[in-house]
Amino acid sequence: MECKNCHQEINENQHFCPNCGQKNIPHLNLKYLLEEFLENYIYIESKLFKTLKSLIFKPGHLSKEFIDGKRVSFVAPVRLYITFSVLFFFIIALGNFINENTHQKEASKGMVYFTYKDKKVEVSAEKYKELKNKNEFVTFMKDSIGAENVIEQYFVEKTIIAQNSGDSFKETILNQLSIFLILFIPFISLFYKWSFVKNRYNYIKHLVFNLHFNTFIILLLTVDKLILFAFKDDSGLVLITTILLSVVYVLVYLFFAIKKFYERKGWVVLYKMIFLLLGYIISATLFFLLLVLMSLVITH
Repeated sequence: MECKNCHQEINENQHFCPNCGQKNIPHLNLKYLLEEFLENYIYIESKLFKTLKSLIFKPGHLSKEFIDGKRVSFVAPVRLYITFSVLFFFIIALGNFINENTHQKEASKGMVYFTYKDKKVEVSAEKYKELKNKNEFVTFMKDSIGAENVIEQYFVEKTIIAQNSGDSFKETILNQLSIFLILFIPFISLFYKWSFVKNRYNYIKHLVFNLHFNTFIILLLTVDKLILFAFKDDSGLVLITTILLSVVYVLVYLFFAIKKFYERKGWVVLYKMIFLLLGYIISATLFFLLLVLMSLVITH
């Protein structure tokens, strides 16, 4: 008999094709479909569970195992990061959908405020349209706000549009954020390469470490978001508490992850973390500014 996939000649007692690896099934039946589903489901579930267990409770261990060649038992770094990024943005989108009625009530008031050159500016959507239709918007920005040059006027106008657009501007930021986060990881990995030159790791190994570390941060942010959904607190106490605990947890996690992955002593890790945190602050600031600028440009 021959394999139905690659037409390689195989014996009837061979369960798999030696050429392409397809399972030898003479007749497709329900038993085969159920077996395939259970095998794949159990395999994926156990693989994901083992990956998450290592990622959350053993900082740096997952990255170390991966670069040492022990990869079959774990979910690949890129796939892991993308999976939980999608989950994170889905939860954010779900939260926005739940709060849609509240946003609509606020938008119905028709008033938006922002500060420009220490002046509190109020420009409703209706007023903006009226000024644009009468070609008086530039005059308004010069006389009332003090925006003199073209660049100032452009960003003031975009700010007014963003303020009046409500959820659409937030959605634009979220759409851009997902792209910027993907670009951020390769960029910040350069700081790790410069910091740990003596390890002689190639760039890809630093990238693997940062994919795992940022996946952990995404997981933590997801948990934080779920906590904020569960506990409605107008005072902001829950938000402040979750932020503080998360920052402390991330710093402790990063310390042990670097210690494990780069095999350095504790005091060396602390010294390196100062440079890395500086790199994170600089990179995050630049990426945030680019994110806001791109979102303002796109918003219309």
